[in-house]
This record gives sequence, C-alpha cells and structure tokens, in this order.
Amino acid sequence: MALKIWKKVLESDLLNLLSELRENVQSPAVLFLEGDLGAGKTTFIKYFFIDHEHLGSASANASMANDILSKKEHQNLSDKKNFLEVSSPSYSLINEYGDVLHGDLYRIEKKEELVHLELPMYLEDKQFVLLEWGLRYKWQIQNIVGDEFKYYQISIEFVQGQPLYRNITLDKVD
Repeated sequence: MALKIWKKVLESDLLNLLSELRENVQSPAVLFLEGDLGAGKTTFIKYFFIDHEHLGSASANASMANDILSKKEHQNLSDKKNFLEVSSPSYSLINEYGDVLHGDLYRIEKKEELVHLELPMYLEDKQFVLLEWGLRYKWQIQNIVGDEFKYYQISIEFVQGQPLYRNITLDKVD
C-alpha cells in the first residue's frame, strides 16, 4: 500500500508536494525514482534540491516555485541546464550536492557494474540518495548502502490525455 499518492500534479505543485513528502520519509533515505523517459524524474529532483536547500514554509515554497517558473518561461525550455544547476547525471552517473547524492542508473546494464560506482565512498554525511532507474537493482543497492538508510520508491506517471499533469506515488521499499 502506498504511503502517499498525489494525483494530477503540475510542476508548480512540486515544492508543496515535497513538503508533504518530507513528512512521510525518514532520513537518511534512498529514494528510487521510477517513471517513463520524460516523465519528470530529473525535474522532480531539481525541485527536491530547492526544497532541501530552503526548507521554508509552504507559502515561501509557492513563491519560489512561481519565481522559478517565471524564469523558465523566459528561457529556452530545451536548455535544461539553465533551469537550476542540477542536471541529470546520465553520463557521469553520480552527482553530489551537499548532503544529497543524485544517481542515474539508466545506462547500467548489469548489476556487477554497480561496484564500479563506489557508492560507499559518497555516503558519508548524506541525508538523501536519489536514484533514477535504480529500483531494478534494489537488492544490490541495499547491500551496498546498508541498513542505516531507509528505502522508498517514488513513481512518476503521465496522466493520460493531460501532458502537463503527473501522478506521483510514494511507497516504502522493503
């Protein structure tokens, strides 16, 4: 059973959603992000970093979201690197931002390749490990990371016929 389900989420709703998510996630935590290509996993993570850095009130978060969206409207939206300084680590596989680790395991083809990531080297003082495409390797990651961390899955799905909306589900991973 899901810990939390958010229906018809717009990008402008993400900071408020993340405030609710934090109430349901115990850190240190590994968050496996799952969803189709283009579903919004990296966008979700960008807002996660904003929320994590500022941990403000819902009204402050809403104001921040409006500022971000306003800036995005004046940018070339295909240039995602200009939208915050958080980018998908598809090629580097792992990026660090303070006490948050962001990994993209899309290009990992075999579980044996996880050893080469040297995850334990990055875990000291981390509160959150966000892994795109990591659920398929959950057992290996749990063995590498250990019991100190709690494990969760965030599923991001397109809403059929409504391309701007997403359904987002938070589950605990055993």
